[in-house]
Amino acid sequence: MTSSAEKLLESLKASPFGRTREEVIRMLVGFGFTVEHGAKHWKVYHPTYHQIHTTFIPNQSKIKPFYVRQSIGCVMHLKTLLEIQDDHDV
Repeated sequence: MTSSAEKLLESLKASPFGRTREEVIRMLVGFGFTVEHGAKHWKVYHPTYHQIHTTFIPNQSKIKPFYVRQSIGCVMHLKTLLEIQDDHDV
């Protein structure tokens, strides 16, 4: 994960309103998620941690806060899994 992805995560958490699809996708990709374009939605998943639920982002430029929060939840789940893995590796 990049520091810019971390900064964007904090920004999205602070204010999920009026956000664009591009911001959310940039954050997710920064945390290692794969994003695939579909007809009406963008499919998001993590290639290593399959237990993270897939999220879908609509094809609209501005997206509803629900989708922003859902994407933040996926990143937080990933961070929890990485912390658990680090604890087991020590």
